[in-house]
This record gives sequence, structure tokens and C-alpha cells, in this order.
Amino acid sequence: MTVVKLGQRLLPLWFVLFGSLASGEKSFFGSWTKAIPGKNAVQKATEKSLEELFSVLTSKSSDTAKQMIPEFRLVNLMEGVEQNPKEGKTPIVFMHGMGDSGSNPGMQNLCKTTAATYQTYVVCLDVADGMSSIFTKMETQLEELARVVKSDPKLRDGFNMMGNSQGGLMSRAYIERYNDPPVKVFVSNSGPQNGIQTCPTGLSWACPLLLRFLNPYTTPLVFSDYWRDSSDRDKFLCESRFLADVGNERTEKNTTYADNMKKLKRYMLLEANEDSMVIPHASESHGFYKWGSTTELEDFHDSESYKGDWLGLRTLDEAGKLEVIRFEGDHMRIPHDVMHEKVLPLLGGKIPVGDVNVADGSASTIGADVEVFA
Repeated sequence: MTVVKLGQRLLPLWFVLFGSLASGEKSFFGSWTKAIPGKNAVQKATEKSLEELFSVLTSKSSDTAKQMIPEFRLVNLMEGVEQNPKEGKTPIVFMHGMGDSGSNPGMQNLCKTTAATYQTYVVCLDVADGMSSIFTKMETQLEELARVVKSDPKLRDGFNMMGNSQGGLMSRAYIERYNDPPVKVFVSNSGPQNGIQTCPTGLSWACPLLLRFLNPYTTPLVFSDYWRDSSDRDKFLCESRFLADVGNERTEKNTTYADNMKKLKRYMLLEANEDSMVIPHASESHGFYKWGSTTELEDFHDSESYKGDWLGLRTLDEAGKLEVIRFEGDHMRIPHDVMHEKVLPLLGGKIPVGDVNVADGSASTIGADVEVFA
């Protein structure tokens, strides 16, 4: 299907968008759509158009997809870069987030600087890089991540890992489901560990479509995999295709998930108190809105998951292995002192403990441009 033909098939969608704008609404889908009873012909046509768009974008054989989405790949972009790791040093694996790639200058700077500073072997991964990270389901990305770390002989004895944003959730899922080779120290940088309740900045246009015309739990957009609507717990548990499972939230618990998490030597969670991409930001430390509320936050210590030790968080916390660092700033804008005195030393072999709350600090230049969307 050519881009022109694709545009023609999307005419119902353009009709909805411009019809809404013509009505004077600030939002594409304001009272104009609310006035339409049920799913009428326009809504159904729009939904079909969106599904066709997603189908085209996720088809590797599509010419349009080849134009818009880079080839799916998963490589160590530090290959070819001279590394001189010291014997006995634990390797480090970095996993990028949605819309990003291991070839991004920020990620390359982070990986190369860490390798040189801590004299350890560093892996800088590309998993569904760029646009494809938005349309490749978490399950697929996770399977590929597990394959590549398993195939690297330098990682066979285990490694430390840092996941940025979406990569933080995927890294945790790797620990729970695979952990072979095992992760020793894990840092989640602004990761949506407990999901999101609105679209990430940069993809906010999708929310009216998801909430009005589609099921936000089942679209081909990757963040549907970690969508959580706190107003309807039953629907979340029934329809979530990824998050409910890796959160061990369904009635039947997978004890392997908690057992693997308990093997961590340290688990560091970085939470941006002014995050505009992961909403609510409490998700980054396993918190979220209370069930039945869209405004009242619940700290992870008060959650059923923590109390029931569904993911081993209580065990890690009581053993002094769980560290939460909250900082004033936006998504992934880690203060310089936190990055260089806490995060990188932890990954590089020094293991500080305790809960730290950084009230202020300038954003780190290392990794400052790592993320594109989330």
C-alpha cells in the first residue's frame, strides 16, 4: 500500500479531526464526538482506518513500513569500540527507551563514558530502535533482549543493568522471566514500572483515539502493553496483555518472578517528581493511583503488591537492597550529582544503600538526550 493510498483509506479519520476543529473545540475529540450516540458509522470507519494504519506500520513486508520504520535489530553498538575491561569487573548492559536507540548520541556517550571510567565491558543495546520501538510489542522486544544477552559469552556470569524509561520496565521483565544470565544490580531510570494512565508526551495525539475509538489495552502501540486505568481494576486484570502479568497482579501468582527479583544485589529506582511523560510519576517507584481514583496516589509501601511481596520488593527493601531516588525534574533529567555519585558508581561496582531524596540539582549532561518520547 502506497502512502497516497494509505492517506485515502484514512479519510474517515481526517473527517473526524477536521470536523472537530471546525466546531471550535480546543481538543480534536471534544463535545463534538461526545454528542455522537454510540459507535456510529463515522466512528466505526475511523476505528477501521486506525487499525489499517497500525497493520501497515507493523508489517515488515509493507513498503510504507519500510519507509517509516527502521529494520528491527538488536545489536551491541559498542562492538568495534575498543574496550579495556579489568578482569573480574561485572559487565554493564544499557537498554534504551521508546523512540530511542542505542546509536543515539546520548546513549553512545553514556555507554562509552561508563566503559572508560569503570574499565568494564559495556553493552549498548538496540531493540526495535526508533519508530519500531513504538510499534513492536513488549513481548517481542523482551524475547530479543533475552536472546542477545544469552548469546554474549562475556555476559555469561551475570551483569549489571540500567533501563531507561520503557527500557526500565522491559529490563525488569527480563529479570522476572529469564534472568539467565542473571542481573546483579538493576537501575530503572524513570521506568513506568506500574504503567501509565495517559499517553506519553510526543504521542499525546493518540489518547483521544485510544480512549474514544479503540481499546487502550489492545492497540498495536507499545504503551498499550503497560496501560493501567485505575478506575477499572477488573478490566485491567482481564485485558492487560503485559503489565498485569509482569506485575504478578492476577490471582494466580508466578513465584519465579519474585524469586528472580529477590536475587538482585541492589535495585535502584529513579523517579522524576515532575515527569511529563510517565503519568503518574509514582509509577517509577512502583506506586500509582489508588484503585477507584484518578487523583489519589498510593506509595508502593502501601500497595497490595508490596505487602504480599508479589515481586519481592518487600524482601529487597527489608534487606536494604532497594533504593528509591526521587528528584525534582522532568523525565530522565537526572541531577548531575545523582548520576555521577550514585547511579554510575553503583553500576560500576560501588554499591551504596539507603533511600535518597534529592531536592535540587542540574540535569546530567550524560544521557540528557537519551529519550525521544518516553
